[in-house]
Amino acid sequence: MTGDLKGPVGAGSAGNTAPVKGAQASISSVPHHHNYRPIMSPASTTTCVAHVLLLMHQTLPLQACAELTFHHFKEEDLSVVENHFFHVTFWVNMSTCKESNTSHKIIVHTRTKTGSLEYDGTITYWNDTCTERPGKSVRCISPTGPAELNRTVNRSHVQIEWELISTHSDSSTFIRKNLTVLYPPKVSSFTIDKNEVNGNYLINEGKEVNISCSFDKGNPQTVFFLLDKTGKEINVSRSEEQLIHSVTVRCQDDWPLVRCEGTGSEKNTSVTLLAKSVVAGKTPIYFTLQNQQKFI
Repeated sequence: MTGDLKGPVGAGSAGNTAPVKGAQASISSVPHHHNYRPIMSPASTTTCVAHVLLLMHQTLPLQACAELTFHHFKEEDLSVVENHFFHVTFWVNMSTCKESNTSHKIIVHTRTKTGSLEYDGTITYWNDTCTERPGKSVRCISPTGPAELNRTVNRSHVQIEWELISTHSDSSTFIRKNLTVLYPPKVSSFTIDKNEVNGNYLINEGKEVNISCSFDKGNPQTVFFLLDKTGKEINVSRSEEQLIHSVTVRCQDDWPLVRCEGTGSEKNTSVTLLAKSVVAGKTPIYFTLQNQQKFI
């Protein structure tokens, strides 16, 4: 092609065109205009598409092929008695992995009610060998695995967390098991007029006193009651962890026995209320408050 390459109409040319010499003129030699669209050759288009595809391929996350498995354990929750050891055996299933030279690290934590994490230990599996960080609650059962978590828990613990990290993966895999810690209910405090009942106690005849029973409902939770000597429930003012009952004792009354009890409670308490009577011109008569504790 021997003709001149003509550019678009310029803003100051009033419709006149200015020839651009040479068929090899570059895009940069063409005046800019808002209607101008550069024309790309098929080769340039192919290069651009290939470049975009390459970038997309490079930004795809690497997927983990290893899977954390638990031996003889399928439940979502773990149940254990407070202050007792519990054991969980776990391992890495690599049956679907194509990479043979891959290391897998498992980090174990125990979560508390406040959200804090207690570090339990780390094991690493590489080249059919299990290694552990010594001095913690996680260990390799044998040189080739599996691994075991072995620790005690208390009522502040709510969850166990396993984190699996593989060298050929861009992300970690988390598995969390809720933890149910079992502990018995018990009476924690038994008072009369805010005085702990643990010996002799004198009640003036005709005076109203407040009997209070505080308790820990345990897990699983139970319900506590105040009962009389016949086992009948006494009307009380009830809150989440406390029972309150008001009573007046007279010398001629059949002095009441009050029990604070809960089903399966580790400790139940009962008190027999006696009165102190003063007769004019005579020595006061004192009666002993009897406190009985029942352990199951």
